[in-house]
Amino acid sequence: MKLLIISLLALTGATQAVAPKLADPLKEGVAMLRVLNTVEAELNHKGGAFVPLSAVLEAPMLKSGFPEASLSEPTKALVGGRTVLLVLSEDRKHYQAMVQPTESCGIGVFTNESGLIFSGRALGCEK
Repeated sequence: MKLLIISLLALTGATQAVAPKLADPLKEGVAMLRVLNTVEAELNHKGGAFVPLSAVLEAPMLKSGFPEASLSEPTKALVGGRTVLLVLSEDRKHYQAMVQPTESCGIGVFTNESGLIFSGRALGCEK
């Protein structure tokens, strides 16, 4: 019975955005980029091209996970108190996205159309 409940929870969780309110900035950034990557993949599959940040912010998955998200510039948004950047290639076949760290030597997270998520600190910052 426990396996069935866990399986059902996993299936229902796969269709909804999960945007945990975490105290860990790295986990928050990774959660944001996972949602962004999923939205970009879905919209690219439907339209044949990646979409600008304004369209990503309008996606139901992002809105349900991060309802307070707001566009501040064409490639920059405030999402959950974090700055998210999304830049498309001219042909809209590639993108680069980043969640900037909230502190000067914090961890930033990065992704692109591959869906892989990377993290790092600025040079000169210690662990």
